[in-house]
Amino acid sequence: MRARSYDFAPYAGLAASPDFRQRSLRGNAVLRWEYRPGSTLFLVWSQARQDSGADPELRPWRNLRRTFTDQGANTVMAKLSYWANL
Repeated sequence: MRARSYDFAPYAGLAASPDFRQRSLRGNAVLRWEYRPGSTLFLVWSQARQDSGADPELRPWRNLRRTFTDQGANTVMAKLSYWANL
């Protein structure tokens, strides 16, 4: 609150997780296939998992296991390019 003092203002954004614990896991996989010289097909899969658990105890291995069981969002994309030799 003041320079060179230890007076602090409370942070208002602590409603979800007052201890700042956030779990997040993001992964991507890309498959690239060149079916003709210069022509490619890309398949992309992306997954994002996150949770802000308010566990008062520090249990790193338990939280690591829970990272893989959190609710996730999957995204699949495809891109096709064709080389036209004119």
